[in-house]
Amino acid sequence: MHKLIKIMLFTIAFILYPLNVFANGNIVASPSSLTIEVGSSKTFSITATNTIGDVSIISSNNSVAKVSSNEWETGTVDENQTKSGTITIFGISEGDATITLTLDAATFDGEDLSGQKRTINVKVISKNNTDSNNNNSNNNNSNNDNNSNSNNKSNNNLIKKILVEGFDLVKVNNNNYTLEVPHNVTNINVDAIAEDSKATVSGIGNHELKIGENNIEIVVTSESKSLNKINIKVTRKDALYLDDLDNVLKDNSINNVDIIIDPNTKIDTHSLEQIKNSKKIVNLNYYNDDNKLMYDWILDGSKINETNEFVTTVLFETENKKEISKLSNYADGLYLKFKELNGFPAGTKLKLFVGNKFDNGDLLKIYNYINGKLELLNDNLKVMNGYITFDLENVSDYFITMSTIGAIKNNDIVSNGKPFNIWLVIIPLLAILIIGGFIVLLKKKKNNNTDFKNNSIN
Repeated sequence: MHKLIKIMLFTIAFILYPLNVFANGNIVASPSSLTIEVGSSKTFSITATNTIGDVSIISSNNSVAKVSSNEWETGTVDENQTKSGTITIFGISEGDATITLTLDAATFDGEDLSGQKRTINVKVISKNNTDSNNNNSNNNNSNNDNNSNSNNKSNNNLIKKILVEGFDLVKVNNNNYTLEVPHNVTNINVDAIAEDSKATVSGIGNHELKIGENNIEIVVTSESKSLNKINIKVTRKDALYLDDLDNVLKDNSINNVDIIIDPNTKIDTHSLEQIKNSKKIVNLNYYNDDNKLMYDWILDGSKINETNEFVTTVLFETENKKEISKLSNYADGLYLKFKELNGFPAGTKLKLFVGNKFDNGDLLKIYNYINGKLELLNDNLKVMNGYITFDLENVSDYFITMSTIGAIKNNDIVSNGKPFNIWLVIIPLLAILIIGGFIVLLKKKKNNNTDFKNNSIN
């Protein structure tokens, strides 16, 4: 009888064994609450059983209690095995915080634990309160008064409002904000108001900005002296870009504005209206990958009439290259073409890098290719520091060269890359031939007269 009972119990245990193993998969955190002194730390443990996955860890208030890690990886925990780890909590200032563990895990039997949460309640107290409690046996009446006074003081160190004059902050969380400002902004004015009128705020006022990342710390100190630190990460751009145009045009200290553009930038009607109204000079600068200024569109707000949008792309190749080359009698030069087809604002100039083609001091000529002809626009462009600057007449192709082309005809030839008219050679030669022929005729006539006189005497 006893043997039969043992067999039955063994069979039941064998059938239920896998269910018991897999169903026990879990992740726990302990203890469920902690009390920490300001400036001290304590740990809690995480234990995973029969699971695989990760645990994210966050504090509800980093200004009160911070955790040493925002994630704990369980890895794979085999059947009937456990894996444990510890997380440290640091007491920052007096107050309460909740440490929340969010599971992204599953048990071996396929049960999804993801989304489940475990919480640990944390109370951070000042060390002074702890010391006074330890001295209760020596001076009960005095301690009671002190505790009463301490308890009456507010722990509220929260920020109610934080402002930067002229800009909108981006809130990341309660203790972190970000802000990006244009290159021309060298300082900002910060103001902050605490939630509790008894709290004090430091770190407000004017702050100078360097190029790149700047961190400004605002500290709210409660009546009970607990601290709440707020960080503003301010990024000052390394240069002015098109999205800074509206802001910088309002800056009365800048009359000549330099804006960085990309090779396919389109200047819209709104931007041109702003430039026109400001009457300022705006330089739209394009730099290549080697940080070399390739060209600069110079827009004079005082000369702009129409504000139709235009594309700033400059190309150094054209489908009309063969025709231009033929018309120039194959002179050496630089070709320009624009993506814009509708025209440029009045008064537009182009500063162009030509240092890879011509030398400083070279005098260049620029021709406009239009209606199948080359027309001279400027015949005295001096290369300075690798650049030339000229007015843009229209959106047709341009040809830049040291050669004098003018209205080239079929009679023109090219010598050392510089064309000249063949008649400049032919006409002097003809003059020489005519004069020589005339001299020969005179000599022949004189000889004939001499022979006639001799014959008459004889």
